[in-house]
Amino acid sequence: MSDQKNKYRIGLAGSTPFTVALAEQLQFDDRFTICWGLSPDTKYVGRKQEQVDNPLHLWCIHRNISSVRIANKIDQKVKQEIEALQIEVDVLLVVDFGYYVPQWLLELPKVAPLNLHPSMLPEWRGSSPGQAVLLSGAQTSAITLIQMDNQLDHGAVIHQESFAVDPSWTQVEYYRAAFAAVTPLIGNLIKQFILGDLIPSPQPAISPTPIARELTKADSFLTWELVVSLMQSDSKLPVDQFESQLPPFLSEMWQYLNTSSSVLNPVEFIARAARALSPWPQLWTLVRTVKGDRRLKILSVDQRATDRLILKQVQLEGQQPALWNQIKNSILN
Repeated sequence: MSDQKNKYRIGLAGSTPFTVALAEQLQFDDRFTICWGLSPDTKYVGRKQEQVDNPLHLWCIHRNISSVRIANKIDQKVKQEIEALQIEVDVLLVVDFGYYVPQWLLELPKVAPLNLHPSMLPEWRGSSPGQAVLLSGAQTSAITLIQMDNQLDHGAVIHQESFAVDPSWTQVEYYRAAFAAVTPLIGNLIKQFILGDLIPSPQPAISPTPIARELTKADSFLTWELVVSLMQSDSKLPVDQFESQLPPFLSEMWQYLNTSSSVLNPVEFIARAARALSPWPQLWTLVRTVKGDRRLKILSVDQRATDRLILKQVQLEGQQPALWNQIKNSILN
C-alpha cells in the first residue's frame, strides 16, 4: 500500500458518466484516492462545432485532481505528461475508455492494470459487448473485472458480477445496469485483489463468440427493399437472401446465432437489432420521397411481432421523430 494517508492510489482512465460514478465511489472510500484521470481531449460536435468535454475530465477539474488529455492516441506526449505528475499509483483502472493501452502504461502501476468489461468474458470481447448481448437474446450477462494484458479483453478474470437482461432494453439500459451492478462493489474488489484474496483466473486464448467490434453507421444500414420484404411477410424472403442483404456486423451475428443456438427468424433478429443498435448507430435505410432520397431512421419496431416487421417510431431526415403510420404516405414505392 502507498504510504500517503495509507490509501491505495489509483490512476483512472475513462471518458463517460459510468467512469465518473466509479470515480466517486472510490474517491469517497477511505481506502482509496484518485491521483489522476486520463481521458479524451475536447471534441467539437455538430454544425455549430460546439465544445464538449468528457465527463471524467470535468470531474477531475471539479475535484482538483490532475487530468491528462488524449488528442488521438496514447502517445509519447501523454507519457511525458503522466511522468511529469511524479505520482506513483498502485492500480490503473480502465473504465469505458475506448483506447489501445500501450505496454508502458500497463506496466506503470505498482500492483496491476485493471479493466471493467461489460460482458461475461471471454464472451463478446471488443468495444460493443452490450449490443452483441442484446442481439444474442441472452437473458443474463455480467460485468467482468480483469487484470489487463496486451491482448484485447484477454486478461485474467478477477470477478464477474452477473445481472438479468430485460428483453425490452436498448444498449442504454444494458450498460447502465452493467455498471450499476459493479459500482458499489468496486472498492472491496480492488482491495481483495491487492491483498491476494481474489486470485485471477486465466481466460481461454480464443473467445467462443465473435469480436464485438467498434460499430459504424454502415453496420446499421438496411436496404429499403429488405425492410419492405420483412414488413410484408418474413416467409417470402429466403434465409440466405436475408443474410446476404445484412450489413457486415449484423451478418456476422446472424451467422453465429444460427449455428450456436436455435434458429432465429429474420423478423425477430431485426427487432433485436432495433433495440441493440439504439440510440447509436441506429437502424436506418434510404427511402424515396417527392424531395428525393432521404434517410429514414428506424427508432423502434413491434418487438412482439414474429411473422412480419411492424415499424412503430421512425424519423425521416429533416423531420422530428414520428409514428410510422403518420409518415408512411410520404414514402414513394
